[in-house]
Amino acid sequence: MASASGSRTQENLIQWIPPPERWTKLNVDGASKGNAGAARAWRILRGHYGIKGFALNLRVCTSVKAELIALFQGLKLAMNQGIDKLLVDTDSQVVFNKLKVHPPKQRGYYYLVKKCQDLLNDPEWDVLVEPCYR
Repeated sequence: MASASGSRTQENLIQWIPPPERWTKLNVDGASKGNAGAARAWRILRGHYGIKGFALNLRVCTSVKAELIALFQGLKLAMNQGIDKLLVDTDSQVVFNKLKVHPPKQRGYYYLVKKCQDLLNDPEWDVLVEPCYR
């Protein structure tokens, strides 16, 4: 496909991919209108039992904080449901990167990142976090 400037562009189809057998997928998303601004967080669990989804109005925060809240709430929901194999999709590369390192206490979101990491590292379940594109 060629663009108006004559350069070639590549079109990629993006679709939801179901989890492997015996796994449940948690899709999380957070967004804000402005950064910081009015924000919402979504989390959807999909597995052999069906779908459970929730949305939260967060008042004013950043998109990163909204994504972390969606992740934290989604992990708690999955754990309370007794799910033992969880695949997590986040479209936030920032959040994905924050989860991979020990957060410095003086940095923003420390407690929220730490709570998510504690849940992700709980030995009672297998959890994989993957970045996705939307």
